[in-house]
Amino acid sequence: MKTQQATSLKKQASNILDGIKKGEQAIRDNRVVSNAEAKKKMSNWLN
Repeated sequence: MKTQQATSLKKQASNILDGIKKGEQAIRDNRVVSNAEAKKKMSNWLN
């Protein structure tokens, strides 16, 4: 049981680090928008 939990935690940590890497790459590639722009683009989904 503890081995499964450790494996799950490692997978979660790996997924988080992958997300951070993708975000860092998006910044380097200038594929980012301001918070205001994001809210405007997402307004249809958020309402």
